[in-house]
Amino acid sequence: MARDAGAAKEGGGTLCNSSDQLLRNVCALFEILARRRDRRLTRADGHVSRLDSMLARSKPALIEGNCRNWDTLAAYREEAGQSRKQLSLVQQSGKAGGIQLFCVMRNEHDLLPRFLDHYRHLGVGRFVIVDNDSSDGSPALLRAQRDVDLYHTRDSYAAANGGTLWLDALMREKARGEWVLRVDADELLVYDQCEKYPLGSLINHLRGIGETRLLAPMVDLYPHPGRVGELFFDATPEQRRRGARGLHIEGGPRHRMARSHGIDASPCLTKYPFARYGARSAFANTHFPYPTAANGDRILGRLLHLKLTGDFKSKVERALRENQHWNEAVEYRGYARWLGAGEGAGLMFEQSTRYTSPGDLIAAALLEPIEWGRRRRLSRMAQTLRRVLVPRA
Repeated sequence: MARDAGAAKEGGGTLCNSSDQLLRNVCALFEILARRRDRRLTRADGHVSRLDSMLARSKPALIEGNCRNWDTLAAYREEAGQSRKQLSLVQQSGKAGGIQLFCVMRNEHDLLPRFLDHYRHLGVGRFVIVDNDSSDGSPALLRAQRDVDLYHTRDSYAAANGGTLWLDALMREKARGEWVLRVDADELLVYDQCEKYPLGSLINHLRGIGETRLLAPMVDLYPHPGRVGELFFDATPEQRRRGARGLHIEGGPRHRMARSHGIDASPCLTKYPFARYGARSAFANTHFPYPTAANGDRILGRLLHLKLTGDFKSKVERALRENQHWNEAVEYRGYARWLGAGEGAGLMFEQSTRYTSPGDLIAAALLEPIEWGRRRRLSRMAQTLRRVLVPRA
């Protein structure tokens, strides 16, 4: 019996070794195919204009932007290149390498310390920030940071398609082929156990499940009138529907604001803020980056949205005065009506829940937990299959 057990153990080991060798051989084969495919794509990158011209004949408005559309990717990039000339370099970061974060901001001095600290803890190595002529001391604060590439412009945010033309030009210049963060100053990315697993680990996980973008919708946080320093969110189901461009999500306190005034449509919460910036990527639309085929459905991240915190009334008044937001600041006109009706005293209701960590969002079924313990070899195989079978973003 002992010998039979030993033989069985030995045979099992041989079977295991054979399986491992088969897996290695399959991975090696797909790596070869992936390299061949990448070489073909690299050669094709030089013919983007020709390809876009062909697509434009059958698919008008290929690039759907925040403020307007473009018939081709080449046309969008040409305008981004022209908009790049509006940016003047104020400061070059002294740091090299690491994940880069891209952001346009204006008068966000009070949010900046928390914003910078949060993303540094997640593993951001460089902040590429376009300051749109701030007057509240933000530029001085940013110049004091060694990990900030700071640009300045006085030109119109709206004319730059909500700043995307500036950022896409900088991404193509600094981060082609890399994973990048594209967020606003009032957005803090969180995901399951993000205090333990930095962005590099998240990249590995996303690659392992075949994703090149992270779906991280906004979750609006708001204060409690009597509990200073505590922030709350709506622990209620959202409205989600799958469209051609990605998962469209509505809900939360701004949805309640809209409904209180009989408005059916409320702000879209969908965002894909963390992505591999590929050969044909474009963030022309804040909610649904191009190509939209890469926009997945799994909510593995969330953006803590701080729009409703601080002096919300002053933010609304400034937005209306400057008129630089989408559709002539229609969203902010709705906020002004809500505030004018005397409803600005607070957003608390029976399902308001205090936010303390991403675990609160998981408990409310607003965030999917992440299986961090997946085997490396299976992750590598899934990544390789993805590269072979799915077009690059």
